[in-house]
Amino acid sequence: MEPVEVSREIAAPLETVFAHFVSPTERERLDLHSEHVKTYKELSRGERHLAYEFVFQSYGFRFWGKAREEFEPHRKTRIFVEEGPMKDAVVDLLFESTPQGTLVRQVTQLPARAEGPLGRLFGKQMTSRIKALTAVHLDQHGRDIEGLAPKIYSTPGETRAAAAMDFLRLVRAVSSPMILFPLLAGAALAAAEGAFTGTRLALTLIGGLLALFAGNLTNDIWDFGGGADHATLGSEESHMTSSGSLLYGSLTLGQAWLAAALLLAGAAACGFSLALHRPLVPLFAILGVLSALCYQAPALRLSYKGRGLGELCIWLAFGPIPVMGSYYVQSGTLSVKSFFLGSVAGLGAALVLYCHHFLHWRSDREAEKWSPIAVLGPQKGARLGLALAALFALALLLSPGLYGAPIWAALAALAPLFVLRQFRRILPLGDAATAAPAWNLVQAAGLSFSLGLLVVSLSLFVR
Repeated sequence: MEPVEVSREIAAPLETVFAHFVSPTERERLDLHSEHVKTYKELSRGERHLAYEFVFQSYGFRFWGKAREEFEPHRKTRIFVEEGPMKDAVVDLLFESTPQGTLVRQVTQLPARAEGPLGRLFGKQMTSRIKALTAVHLDQHGRDIEGLAPKIYSTPGETRAAAAMDFLRLVRAVSSPMILFPLLAGAALAAAEGAFTGTRLALTLIGGLLALFAGNLTNDIWDFGGGADHATLGSEESHMTSSGSLLYGSLTLGQAWLAAALLLAGAAACGFSLALHRPLVPLFAILGVLSALCYQAPALRLSYKGRGLGELCIWLAFGPIPVMGSYYVQSGTLSVKSFFLGSVAGLGAALVLYCHHFLHWRSDREAEKWSPIAVLGPQKGARLGLALAALFALALLLSPGLYGAPIWAALAALAPLFVLRQFRRILPLGDAATAAPAWNLVQAAGLSFSLGLLVVSLSLFVR
């Protein structure tokens, strides 16, 4: 396997940083790394070496053994793992003075047998989780040296108590507009044709929201299992877009599955109520679940196969299915107009997902999650994104002709201008397009999706 490398720049002199890594006592090391170091006992210590036994548990792995460190003062520490599942692994800590302080690089070379059954069993999960653990290790040292408050990196399976407000974060409630606006648009189209009931709309919105929350949780579960979240945590240039509930110990895997099942049961109850008078409601529900499974779940897992297949699932799950389903709940019929409206909504949803990939395209490559940006890189990806945003704008512009909205509904085509502007900012940055530019792009895509569908929905409601 290729070496796993992570680096962190620490704002302190080289001698101070080196001493912090090699000189702490047993108690100091346990206190600093308490979330993932479960047992640590020194066996011998000298001026140029340190031997110890350990038990690590973090990010889905528990391993133990004995190790020996050899020091080259102020330059390098080499760790030889001598016993345990990771026997023969070699870890180098390299220290380099910089104008800002000290650059610390940790390079982990896994044993040759990791290419065998161990590698086939865990694959990228193993390297991405080791990368995540390494990032946490360096960050804990760095924050301690710099005098910053420590972060909480709870080991999955050792959960901390979650406050009631944490629920909104765990289910990523911020993504609610992705399902609410398509459902609202379908109901608005039915209302424009004289078929609308507030109670049915309320049940539709609640059921759709619960289903979205369940899907977000299961997406976290499968990304956790696939190693994408671990790779993101191990990369300073990527930003995690999942809730992090499993990584940080807010939920165990069992609790996450239970929460997802309860949310899905609530959505099913809403669907059952609607199905009493609308017998095709279960069909739309099944199609929604299937599209989510195709996107997230093994073995199809189109989000990992990527190359636009994930965007196709999102187009379907947040476009034709919810819009046509909401229209059917209100009117009791199916129509070509609702499909056209759903296709436009799906374009906007696919654009939002597409922009999200810019936040973590490097770690997607690490986990072999082949999103379009992981395949193309940010510069080529931005060019394709410009075309996608322009297509969404064109579809909104044609609203009056596609599904009979008033002529002023064409104003919705102005919404994607926010995204076009951000893509143009990313183009000259190339591979340096991270952090603020990518977040601005995601926010602009979400705003364009919401505003575009809101204008269309209002135009249909007041027609």
